[in-house]
Order: sequence, then C-alpha cells, then structure tokens
Amino acid sequence: MTPVLEMKNASISLNKKLIIDNMNLKIQEHESVVFIGPSGGGKTILLKLLAGIYSPTAGDVFINGENWHDITGEHKHDLAKKLGMLFQQGALFDPLTVIENVAFPIREHYNLPEEEVLAKSYALLEKVN
Repeated sequence: MTPVLEMKNASISLNKKLIIDNMNLKIQEHESVVFIGPSGGGKTILLKLLAGIYSPTAGDVFINGENWHDITGEHKHDLAKKLGMLFQQGALFDPLTVIENVAFPIREHYNLPEEEVLAKSYALLEKVN
C-alpha cells in the first residue's frame, strides 16, 4: 500500500543550520501522527516539509506516491487541500507575508480571481487594524 505521505532520506537546512537530517517516515491512510519535542526541535519545519511548503535540501517527500517537488499547478493545489495540520498555537506560514497568509485560505476554499482574493484579504486585515 502506497503511503499517503512519505519521506525518503530527507534533510532540510535553513539559514545554514541543519534542521532535519536524513529522515525516513511513512504515514498510511487513516493514520494519525503526533510530533512531540522541545521548542526549536524542528516539528513545525517537519510539518511544512510534509505539506510541501518547504522543499528538502536532500532526499524526497512524496504525497500519494508522487514527489512533491515534481508536482505543480492545480494538481499540487488539489493534493494540498487533502492535508490538515493542527498547531498547538495559531501559526502563520513563515515564508509568506501577512497578506499572503490571510489570502491563503481564501485561495484554498474559493475559486476567485486573484484581484478578488486580494481585495477580500485587505478588507479582513482592515477589520483587525
């Protein structure tokens, strides 16, 4: 059975610091996984790697047997919609700007033109100004 998510010899470095080194992992359909560890231990980076937000600096990450690195466009978007992550505290996507973080769920759940996505995002930000 092909795992839903799989890492093969995956490593990632950020700011010249090795965060995950040569990790192998298989997650099967209907399996729940919990990552527990100290603050700064790489749990969030691992989740973002599995979700395709970050790419490994070495090795591979697969979703349903397909390499995240090779998937693009609408197909990547459709696969990403099937993933869910729950953080202990509210979290933003580090590589995205504030407006990109606000626009992210709008893009994910509504088929809107980009201009409308941005207009809605700015309107939401104005409400919390």
